Parts: sequence; C-alpha cells; structure tokens
Amino acid sequence: MTGCSAVARELAKRGNSRYSTEEIERALMACALVQGNTRRAAQLLKAEGIPIPRSTLKDWITGTHRDRYAVISNEESRHLYARLADSHEAIAERIVHANEKAVGKIEKKLDDPDVSLGELSNTSRNLSVSAGIHQDKASLIRGRPTEIRNERSLAELLQALKSPRFNGVVEINEALLEGHAVEIPDDGDD
Repeated sequence: MTGCSAVARELAKRGNSRYSTEEIERALMACALVQGNTRRAAQLLKAEGIPIPRSTLKDWITGTHRDRYAVISNEESRHLYARLADSHEAIAERIVHANEKAVGKIEKKLDDPDVSLGELSNTSRNLSVSAGIHQDKASLIRGRPTEIRNERSLAELLQALKSPRFNGVVEINEALLEGHAVEIPDDGDD
C-alpha cells in the first residue's frame, strides 16, 4: 500500500494508537483478502512483520474500523471476482483449443476401420462440457446472462402458428387470440 487514506488516518486517531495508520490499513486489506478470516489475516500480517492479534483484527472489522473495512472489502471483492472471471475465461479458451485438436484427431481417424473413436469422441465431449462450465461461471461472475429465455404469451404462440410456415395445418380461432376473461359471480348455491 503506497499511501493511506484520510479516512484511515482519522480512524487511527480514534482507535488504538499502538498501530500506525499504514498498519491498520494493511491489516484491513489483509482481512479483506481472506474474506474476513481474522486467523488467516493475522498469520499473513505476522509473516510480513506486522504482528496484530486476531482479536484486534476482529474488533477492527466488526467495530472500530467497520466502515473502512466494508469499503476495502467491497473493492477487493470486485477485484477478486474479476480475477476469477478472467481465470474461467482463460480456462474455457484453452479447453476449446484442446477440443479443436481432439476433433482434428477424430477426423484423421474416421477412415481407419481399426481405430475405436469412442475414446476420442468422449474426450471431445468432456472438453466441450468443461469449456461450457467455465464460460458459464465467467458469465455468472461478470453478471452476464447465463441462459436465454423466450417467454411468449398464448396469443403470441397461436399467432406464430398462423404463419405460412405451417401451411394451414393448424387452424386458429381468431376469438382465442383476442379473447378476454369474464368473472362469473358465485350464486351462493354450494
């Protein structure tokens, strides 16, 4: 961390002066990097020569420096998810290239009657599924759609059946397309 924010300096003044503003900021960042696991954060900090007890870290992220920790944690989460999405996309791309090689081998062996294509075709299928999974995960992390839904009303579906594509195979009653519901009152005879 190259510089400390004014917020962190102000928090350091109000909090325990035993730690510098930079140490507090680094400690909050360490906690964010391990998703709030103060035991792991304390270990990381100790390895960097900043021994801060787990209980102090817990107090900081849940009390004393709660607001600053939330800001750092949200920022770090965005970076983490971006890295995860990048990783999934890179894996999917590598798998697609491997699948291209597998398909190439399958094509070369199609004319050989002595070769069992089962293993190669299974490899290709497995690679395709794996690539799809990684691309789906990357899309999910990035907030992109992971499925396409085509929801149409009954009237829209019936209208589509009227198209010349079906050559009159299906007859549609126009009243169904423009109908409306009418409530029938209960006459009370049960």
